[in-house]
Amino acid sequence: MAALIDPPALCPDLTIRDLLALVEAAWGGVRAADAPRWAGMGAAALQCLGLAPLAERFPHELSSGKRLLVALAVTLARHCSRRPRQVSRRSRR
Repeated sequence: MAALIDPPALCPDLTIRDLLALVEAAWGGVRAADAPRWAGMGAAALQCLGLAPLAERFPHELSSGKRLLVALAVTLARHCSRRPRQVSRRSRR
């Protein structure tokens, strides 16, 4: 599960493809067994959101709606753990 609370700042000097590669590398704390599962999540997110043709563009070249979709793709490209970090209400009782 991933959350997009506030859109992340998009690096103005990186193309969308380079930004997603940077996010994948920075959040790449993936166990070896899970690595194939998470490799290429940025490209998959671009494809799923219909942004693949815009991958070589810079953020300032996109409309505000497309930038929000890129922010969502960045969120989806990050590795997340299988277990939620918040404690459920049942365990607080």
